Amino acid sequence: MNVEIQPQLGRWSVLTIFVLLFLLGSTFPPHGILAAHTVLMAKKIERRAELCRGPEAKGEVGHFLLMNAEIKAVISAADYAYAFSSSGGNILDIARTADNYDGFTHFYTLLNTYWPNQAHYTSVKVLRDGRDGELAVVRAAGHDLGAPNIKVVTDYQMGPHDRFITIVTTLANQSDEVIGDYAVGDAVQWGVTDNFAPGVGYELLNVNQSFPWVAAQGDKISYGYAVDAPQFDSMNHSTWTDSYLRHVTLNPHHPFVFKRYLSVGTGSVASAVEVLLSLNRIPLGTIDGYLREEATNAPIPAATIILSTETVSPFLTTTSDGWGHFVARVPPGSFVVSATAPGRAAAQPRKIDVEPDKTTAVDFGFGARGVVRFEVRDAETDELLPAKLVVTLPEGPNPYLGSPDKAAGALNNVFTVTGAGAFAVPPGHYRVAATHGLAFGVAWSDVTVSAGAETTLRMTLRRELSTPGWFTADFHVHASPSDDSTVSLPDRVTSLVAEGVQIVASTDHNVISDYSSTIRNLGLTSKLFSLAGDELTTVKWGHFNVFPVLYRPDRRWGGAMDVRNKTPETFFAEARAQNGGRSNVVQVNHPRWPYQKHAYFDSVQLDVADLEGSKARGFSLNFDALEIMNGLWSGEDYFATDMILKDWFALLNRGYRFTAVGNSDSHAVATQEVGYPRNYVFLSPATTIKGLNGPGARKTSERAVVQAIKHHRVVVSNGPFVSFTAGEQSRIGDMLSIPPSKGTVKLEIHVQWPEWMGPMDTLRVFANGKELKVIQMAGSKSPATLIVEFSPTSDTWVVVAVRGSRPMDPVLPSWKGRANTPFAITNPIWIDRDGNGTFDSPAGKF
Repeated sequence: MNVEIQPQLGRWSVLTIFVLLFLLGSTFPPHGILAAHTVLMAKKIERRAELCRGPEAKGEVGHFLLMNAEIKAVISAADYAYAFSSSGGNILDIARTADNYDGFTHFYTLLNTYWPNQAHYTSVKVLRDGRDGELAVVRAAGHDLGAPNIKVVTDYQMGPHDRFITIVTTLANQSDEVIGDYAVGDAVQWGVTDNFAPGVGYELLNVNQSFPWVAAQGDKISYGYAVDAPQFDSMNHSTWTDSYLRHVTLNPHHPFVFKRYLSVGTGSVASAVEVLLSLNRIPLGTIDGYLREEATNAPIPAATIILSTETVSPFLTTTSDGWGHFVARVPPGSFVVSATAPGRAAAQPRKIDVEPDKTTAVDFGFGARGVVRFEVRDAETDELLPAKLVVTLPEGPNPYLGSPDKAAGALNNVFTVTGAGAFAVPPGHYRVAATHGLAFGVAWSDVTVSAGAETTLRMTLRRELSTPGWFTADFHVHASPSDDSTVSLPDRVTSLVAEGVQIVASTDHNVISDYSSTIRNLGLTSKLFSLAGDELTTVKWGHFNVFPVLYRPDRRWGGAMDVRNKTPETFFAEARAQNGGRSNVVQVNHPRWPYQKHAYFDSVQLDVADLEGSKARGFSLNFDALEIMNGLWSGEDYFATDMILKDWFALLNRGYRFTAVGNSDSHAVATQEVGYPRNYVFLSPATTIKGLNGPGARKTSERAVVQAIKHHRVVVSNGPFVSFTAGEQSRIGDMLSIPPSKGTVKLEIHVQWPEWMGPMDTLRVFANGKELKVIQMAGSKSPATLIVEFSPTSDTWVVVAVRGSRPMDPVLPSWKGRANTPFAITNPIWIDRDGNGTFDSPAGKF
C-alpha cells in the first residue's frame, strides 16, 4: 500500500503556530507545516510564499490559489496570457501540498475544433473560498475567442480531500441561431513529466486516437486527465495532449455543461490513474512487490513495472522506489506484470489475478547490469570530440536509454560534449554508431555486452567536408522555458554541440531565454555561440522569431513583448526595437503548414500576385528571413517546403529579398533532433566560435551574424553543402553586374557530402524561379564541381538546390517508418543584366 507520511508537529501545537503567524503578520500557513490541518481554501495570492515551487512554477502574486491538505493549484489572473493561451483564467501550476513541487506546465480549454480557438477569459474570481469545508471554487468567465456570442464560464473546484481538480465549463450561445458541430476539449501541457496513454505507452508523438484517460509520470509528481465520459478523442505530442470530448449542438440561450478531472499522483502513472479510477467508485485491488538483483539481493530503484490486460497493453506503469518497492492500485481482473530496469535484461513477465480490496504480491529478480564505457576522438587531432552515439540491437528492439528530452540517454541515443562517458544496456550484441553532425563521417562498432561487466568502446570520427568561413546555425530551437518543451538548458546545449551546431538562437514561445551562461558553465565557449531570441507566438497570425533581443531575467518572461491583439505590422516594428537599438532579425516561421492554423501565409491567404489584397488581410512585408524548411524533412514536410519555395520564388520575382533559412524547431533531444535542417552562415575564414564568445565581443559578434543573414549569405541544408559563384567572384548574396557587351554568365557550383549520405541524385539551377538546368548526379563523388553557363536576357536571380534519396540513418534516424533524406538550397546571386547597377525584378514590386 502506498502510504504518504505527513509532517509531524511534535511539541508545536496548531494553536501555537497560528499565534506565531499572527504575531509575524502572516495570514498563510507556512508550506509543509500546516498542510495536514489546512482543510480547504480558494484565495487571491498575496505573497510569493503562497506559490508553488519547482521547475515549471510560473504563478505570480495576484493569481489565484486552490488548495486542500492533499494538492494545490494556481490559476492565472485574467490578464496573464501564457504562451499559447490568449488570456489567463487557466491552470498554471499543480503540486502536492506536502512538498509543493510543481512539474506541470499549462491547462486551458479548447473550443470549436482546433487550436488556436479557445476560451478567452476576461475575469477570474473566487466563487467559494472553502471556509464551509465542503468546496472551494475559482471561476473564470469570458467567451469563445473566435465567437464572442458564445459565453464561457469555467469553475475550478476542489473538495477537502480531493487529489484532483474538477473542471466544469458552461457554454451559453447568446445568439438566436443554432450552432452545430461544435467541439469542446482541452490543451494539457505536461511539463517535466512523460505522458502515457493506455494501449500505446509513452511514445505518443503524433498519436491521434481515443483514450479513457491519459497520464504523465515525473521524478516527484505525476498527473492524470479524464473526462466525464467513457473516452475522449485526442491529438498527442511528446509534451502535450489536446483532448476533444465531443461535437455538440449549442442551442440559443441553452447552456451546455462539460466536466473534466486533473489528478495528482506521487510520481508514477499508477498513482495518478488510481485517483481517476476512484472517481468511478470502482473497487480497486493492490499489486505490491519488490525488485532485487539476484546475485546480491540489492534493491533496484527507478525500474519500470508495466501492467497489461488481455485487451490493453500496456494498461499503466509504476516505478520502484529507492528500496526497490513498487505498488499499484488497479481494477479487479487478470494482469500480466513485467518489469524493466536500466542496463538489465527484462524480467520474466508474471500473470496475476487482482481481487477487490486485496493485495497481490509479485516480486522480480534481475541479473547484473551491462555497461559500455566509450571514447570518441577526432581522427585528425586525436582529441576527444563531442558526439552522438546511436545504439541499436540488430536482433531485437533498440534499447531504451531514457526519455526523448534527456541528453545522457534519449531513446537509443547518447549525447556527449566531452567525447567520453558510459551507458548501461542489457546484455546483448549491439551496433553503435558515433556521429557529429553533417560535416563528419560515421564510425561504426559492434560490441558485446555481458551482465556485470564493463565493455570499452573507442571510436574515431573524421571531418569530411571543408567549409572555411561557413558556420552551422539553427535559428529556431526550444527548451524548457517553452511551455511545450521539457529539455533543460544543459541538455539543449549538449545536444547542439553533439550535433555539430555552432550558432543557435534560443526561441521559446513568448519568452526570452539565453543559453550563454549555460555554455560558459559547461566550458563550451569554443564550440557554441548563442543569440537570445523569442518566438512571437500569436493566436491569429502565426509564429515569428526575433533575434538577438535583450534578455532581462528580472522581468516577466525574460522581457518578452506582448503580442496579443496586435497586427503583424505592429509587432514586427516592436520586435525590431527589442535589441536596445541594435539591428536584429525578424523571421517568419513555418509560413505554410498543412492541416494546421498557425502559419502566417495561410492566415493572410497570401497571394503574391495580389499583394495589395494580402496586405488588406493583415499581411506585412517588414521581416527579414523566411523559414523555407522546418524540422525533419519527410512525408508532409516535402509538401510544405515545396509550397513555401513557390512563395519565396514569387516574392523574389517581385523584388523582395527575404533570406531563406531552415531550422529544426526542435522541442526534444531525440525524435526532433536539433540542427536538422540547419543553416550554413558565411562570416569569415578567420572567425572562430571562441572569438565570437570573446571578452567584450558579443555586440560585434551578434552584428556579424545579423548582417550575414540580411546579406543573404546563407545555405539551407538537411544534408549536403552546396555553394556557387557567378562570374569571377560573386558569391551567394551578391549582385553581379554584367556589361552590355558580355552576354554569358558562368556559374561554378561546388557540392559536398559525407560518404554515408551519398551519392546525391539531382542538382537543379533555378533562374527567376524556373528550372534553368537539371543535372543528374548519381555517379558523382564528393566533392563535386559543376559548371553551368547561360545567357540571361534580363535581370535574373539564381538559386541552386541539390537533393538525394538515401535515408540519413543513423545521423538523422528514421522515425516510425519516415526516412529523412538529403536536401540543400542556396540563397540567390542576383545578376544585373543591363548593367544599370540595380536589380530590376521580373514581376516588379507592388
